Amino acid sequence: MGLYEKCRTDPALESGGVVFNYPDLGFRVTGRRAGGANKGFNKALTRLTKDFKRAMDLDLVDNETLAPIMHEVYADEIIVPGTWETKVGDNYVAGIENESGEIVPQTRENVIATFKALPIVFERIQEDANRQASYLASMREARSGNS
Repeated sequence: MGLYEKCRTDPALESGGVVFNYPDLGFRVTGRRAGGANKGFNKALTRLTKDFKRAMDLDLVDNETLAPIMHEVYADEIIVPGTWETKVGDNYVAGIENESGEIVPQTRENVIATFKALPIVFERIQEDANRQASYLASMREARSGNS
């Protein structure tokens, strides 16, 4: 397999998502790429940061100001609806564990609340969504047994 075959991303994976599995945190979720073929991400980011563009260009906006915006963008454009599953015992169940330990539906509001309350969860998803290697065409072939 040549360099281009090894390094080319798959637009279908970028826009449709891949499973991000976090066994150490007890959940898994399907996430789209932050950029690439996921055009909704760039549109939402541009729309929600337009009021901050000048300040961002001058590096005057801190992470605390941008965090709520990024939480919205990720809830809307990265996390695929209906894919968040939480490990309960030996099985995964649909939904997100809240602070009380209850499994609640994966809604936009619950995703944003989780990101706000647990920054490490957001950071881990953000890392995977930004990692091009998560969306390599060669990985899709390997998962399907074609390589």
